[in-house]
Amino acid sequence: MQASYAAASDIGAHHAAAWLIKIDLLGAFPTLRDKARALITYPRVRLGNDNMGLCKLPWVDVFNPDSEQVKNTDKYINPASQKIYADFYNGMLGTNLTWEKIFEQTDRDINLQRVMNAMVYGKNTGQHDWIPDRAIGPIDNDLYDAEKDYHDQELSRFLEKSPTEIQNMTTGEKRANLMNHKKEQLRQLIQAYYQERGWNTSGIPTINTLKQIGLWTFLNEGTKTKICELNG
Repeated sequence: MQASYAAASDIGAHHAAAWLIKIDLLGAFPTLRDKARALITYPRVRLGNDNMGLCKLPWVDVFNPDSEQVKNTDKYINPASQKIYADFYNGMLGTNLTWEKIFEQTDRDINLQRVMNAMVYGKNTGQHDWIPDRAIGPIDNDLYDAEKDYHDQELSRFLEKSPTEIQNMTTGEKRANLMNHKKEQLRQLIQAYYQERGWNTSGIPTINTLKQIGLWTFLNEGTKTKICELNG
């Protein structure tokens, strides 16, 4: 959810791109790569719904029981309902596309917006993919102590220390360790997201990515030159 706010949303720290906290807590994304992929697939569907002028409510807020039977996909995207959207899309436009292919077209939207960001912020584009410390963890000792048991348990897990060793640390030490860990996890996830997106480590779309999604030929020469410079 933090990475959704920090990097995946096209309109700033907003849940419109991907509201992932519930299904993440349910264990839908066990690995870093799974989380990074979700930060692409879920915004595809939400933005795809927006592009069709349709409400997201039927696909996310009302779960289609038929989605439980769909194999080899993420049931939390409600694929059975996505099929209905695809039928609507194909019926209106005379196409014959799967819902996955329809929503993949939104990759051009996301990348075009990212190109615009790169034209403004240049090599510092990725530095804006962050959120305030308060959205990451406890920013003072009182906030740590308010959920002390939970935070101590987390510390014990990733520091590989016993509960007694954790209790012997000061609140300030515990909080500093926790915040450093959470920030590093977020940095790693954002970098994994860049990689899955086909962006460089500064969050700039690569030339190859822009060509693959069919966007490169629509950029003017000044923009192409800038993107080439930013990709070194």
